[in-house]
Amino acid sequence: METPLLWIGLLLLAGFGSEFLAERLGLPGVSLFILTGAVLGTLDILPAGFLEQTEIIVELALAIIGFLIGGSLQWSRLRKLGNLVFRVLFSEFYAATILVGLTTFTIAWQFAGLPWNIALALALVLGSIAAATAPAATLAVVHEQRARGPLTTIVLSIVAADDGLALITFSAATAGAGMLLGYEGTLLLSLLDALREIGVSVLLGLAGALVLRLVLDRVEQRESMLLPTFTVILLCAGLANYLEAGGLLACMVLGMALVNSYKHFDSIYSVISDSFESIIFTLFFIISGLHIQWDILGGAWLLALGYSVARMTGKASGAYLAARFSNADPAIRKYTGMALMPQAGVALGLALQARTRLNFPGNIEEILLSVVIATTTVSELLGPLFTRRALVLAGESHSVRSKLISDPGQTENDI
Repeated sequence: METPLLWIGLLLLAGFGSEFLAERLGLPGVSLFILTGAVLGTLDILPAGFLEQTEIIVELALAIIGFLIGGSLQWSRLRKLGNLVFRVLFSEFYAATILVGLTTFTIAWQFAGLPWNIALALALVLGSIAAATAPAATLAVVHEQRARGPLTTIVLSIVAADDGLALITFSAATAGAGMLLGYEGTLLLSLLDALREIGVSVLLGLAGALVLRLVLDRVEQRESMLLPTFTVILLCAGLANYLEAGGLLACMVLGMALVNSYKHFDSIYSVISDSFESIIFTLFFIISGLHIQWDILGGAWLLALGYSVARMTGKASGAYLAARFSNADPAIRKYTGMALMPQAGVALGLALQARTRLNFPGNIEEILLSVVIATTTVSELLGPLFTRRALVLAGESHSVRSKLISDPGQTENDI
């Protein structure tokens, strides 16, 4: 007899233990959840087909996470940062893309001995994937730390926009890779398809916000807001997936449009955060950990290492340079790149798309997937640690703000 509810309950129990351990060790709960899932996956105790049964939980979690990220992006806060968000976004994104592309091309051509056109095609795909971030992990750490401030705002803004920019860049890169591999096709058609996905997602989010506003204006009790809000979130995500658009992006736009147009949005946000956030985050990250394949970490290690180092360097240097030339606060200059290290499902999804769109010769497809799976595994485990450290060093973590209030003479170097 299949008992998925029993196993989901056991995963929540394991998550409770992980959260308790994380508090004692002073680590982000996200990393412990993922590690717990990875360990459970290696024990091979879960019933066959269980991961497939949990796909609906992952989709639901991503929809809610997207809504919460969008709901964190108030225009009044973004306006204070001006054009800084866009400068840092494009700088960190394309610095990582270019640096990963150059690094992986050099390794694949000079060390792996691949023909230059195949090495370049592989590098174009890997470079376009590298700049994507993990909105879920970033938001989880922000909420765990109860972080608030300019760095938190700019980081949440960037992770919300990164995936849309990654989709456009990936479409252009796969079109270029296809030309190098001898396929017929046009760059314009690929870009138009990516813009269609983004456009549909944005329109669904805006339409959902309009409908939800009309409903919520007629609701008086705080608790009664939950049902229509969840209904519209699921409809946005479901319709986006049905129309082959981005459910995560649609829900981000929904949250962002609502927070900037509905004066009682804080009530909705707090109800969802207080009632469901811990359960959603716990299940989402433990299930993410279950997908980790330890045996892949040893394959294509040189490419994976070059990819990881180039990605971290590109994001950190790109964010720093853009912030410095924009005369941004020192905390934004130093810590924005560090907070953008997590990478997860979006990168893997793009890698799987590349495998179906492009027919690489030999075992190049396996190398591509191995590199992305290996690097996202490491990023999932270590990325939240970097994000948490960045928020603490910037003085935007709740614990640090509390200490600075109680002792105004203390600085971030003393924490």
